Amino acid sequence: AQRNEGIALFMQAMECLATARRILLDASGDIFLYGFEDCVTDSVRCMDKPEEAKKNITRLADRKIWDRLMTDTGMYTFMSSCQRDEWNSQLMSDTCPEITLDNVLATFRHLNASKMQTFEQGLIDVYRKLSWDYRTNNPCRLGKKIIIENLLYRWSNGRVTLDCSGREALDDLVRPFYLLEGR
Repeated sequence: AQRNEGIALFMQAMECLATARRILLDASGDIFLYGFEDCVTDSVRCMDKPEEAKKNITRLADRKIWDRLMTDTGMYTFMSSCQRDEWNSQLMSDTCPEITLDNVLATFRHLNASKMQTFEQGLIDVYRKLSWDYRTNNPCRLGKKIIIENLLYRWSNGRVTLDCSGREALDDLVRPFYLLEGR
């Protein structure tokens, strides 16, 4: 009888976890909830610390929802990759702001008020990344060509691909033009 009751409770817990995952996925607007399994595993290992488990799942949900809000509002489009890295490191830290109406409104009021500063800082970040070893990379204006180092990655078999950091640099360079053209 205890065996069957234990199995039934375990299966109920599985259903509850599946429901929780579905709800958190809906809230985050994502198709995969990266880190959910780790939260569940850590919670099972440390059942004597329910507050720790709650803190971990809350942080995971808050990070995903902040990311969705930043994407859906288009705030990421004004940020350079450096600014995005800064934002993401803040979300990954222990000081990740909790998702509350007051926090969301205050954050987006601040981000909206400083949108032009964010855009300008993004342009400055792009220019700082340019190699000043080449005279075509003029800090005062854009010339006919710009030389960007480490944009491509050459594999040992001779194949050449766009490096991840190179793609970010290219996105940072193109983003201001798209925004100014209204695309």
